[in-house]
Amino acid sequence: MIGYFPEPYPDELFYSLCARFGDRMQYRYPRSVMIELFGHPVPRILVEFPRDLGYLVAALPAGHAHTVEQFIDRHTLLPFYAPFIPPLRLTQVQEQMRALPGRRAVTRIFHPRWPLAEWLRFCPACVEEDRRQLGECYWHRLHQVPGIYVCPVHQLFLEFSRAQVRNQVTLNAFISAEKAVGLGAGRQVNLSNSCHQTLIEMARDAAWLLGQGCQPADLEGLRDRYIQGLIQQGLASRTGGNLDLIGLVRAFTEHYPPELLSLLNCAKAESTHWHWLWLFGNCRDAH
Repeated sequence: MIGYFPEPYPDELFYSLCARFGDRMQYRYPRSVMIELFGHPVPRILVEFPRDLGYLVAALPAGHAHTVEQFIDRHTLLPFYAPFIPPLRLTQVQEQMRALPGRRAVTRIFHPRWPLAEWLRFCPACVEEDRRQLGECYWHRLHQVPGIYVCPVHQLFLEFSRAQVRNQVTLNAFISAEKAVGLGAGRQVNLSNSCHQTLIEMARDAAWLLGQGCQPADLEGLRDRYIQGLIQQGLASRTGGNLDLIGLVRAFTEHYPPELLSLLNCAKAESTHWHWLWLFGNCRDAH
C-alpha cells in the first residue's frame, strides 16, 4: 500500500500528481516511482491517457475517496475527446486506463497525422498564482490540450516548459512543473486580433468540455447539426447529400485567417484534392 499520495489540485493533470509524488518521496531512480504507483516499470508514460489506474487506486492509503472514474474525468484529457469518438471506443479506452498491469492493447484516439506537443506547457500567471495560493505550481490539464495556445483566465499565450515528454530519455520519468517551468511576464493576447480572439474562444470551449467528464457521444446528432449547417450555407442539398466539398474547403479557408489555420495545422494542402475536410465528406455516413 502507498503511504502517501498528493491531493489533486483543480484541473491538475494526472501526470502532474505523479510528478509531485515523486518529488515528495525523492526516489533515486524514476523506475522506483513507477513501481510504487503502478506495480511495474512503465515503458512509456502516456501523458494524455495514463494506464494502470486500477492498481494505483487499490494501493492508495486507507480512507481515501479517489476512484478511477474521478481521475479519468477530472485529471486526464479523455473528457475533451469523449463527445467526438464512438461510445464503444470510449469504453475501450476507459477500460484500458483502468486495467491492471498486463493488458497492453491500445485503442487509438489520435489521428496519425495529428502532431502532439513535445513539451508540457504553462501559463506564467497561473504559475505565480499557484505558488502564491498553494506554495507550488502544477501542470494544468487545459494547458496540455492539443490546439490550445492561450490561457483563457489570464489571456496569456502558453509557454513551453523544459519538460520534454516525448523524448526517449524522458518517456519513463515524471517531471514536475516546479522543476521545469521558466520565469517571465508572459505574452499578452491581442484582443483586437481576430485570430487571438478565436484562440481564447477555443480555450474556453476546451475548458467547458473538460468540465463535463466523459459524456457519451451523440455522433448521429452531431452529424445532423453539421449537415444542417452545410444546407444553410448552400453547400449540401436539402436532403443532406451531394456535398460541395470543394466549396466547403474554399469557404472554410476564406473564413479563418491563414495564421490561425497554420497554427492549428489546418492550412490548405498543396493539392486542392486533399484537405482534412474531405475526411468529413468521405466519412459522413460512418458511425
